[in-house]
Amino acid sequence: MGSNRLGNGSTDLIGMTTTPDPNAVSETRTADGARYAFGHFVGTKEGHAVVGHTGGWVGFSSLYLRFPELTISVVAFCNSTDASAPALGTEVALAAISALPPK
Repeated sequence: MGSNRLGNGSTDLIGMTTTPDPNAVSETRTADGARYAFGHFVGTKEGHAVVGHTGGWVGFSSLYLRFPELTISVVAFCNSTDASAPALGTEVALAAISALPPK
């Protein structure tokens, strides 16, 4: 999944964090069916592989999405209970994907 390399030129860490964990609790999925992979969720959006993570605490929310095949990444942070980083970041990602030239 992509050409990222960490450590000594090995893809082991990337592979571990982008491969669904067979030992994860089966209910560990996002609403759109993405599966847990050691800190990230792995799935598809608009037919493209995506790796991501969301978080939040006390009025703060965050989103990280990476589309390795498209070389697109989106990071969103919201410091308000009136805005959702996962919702806004997903909108940005879908807009970026739709703006790509057709293959």
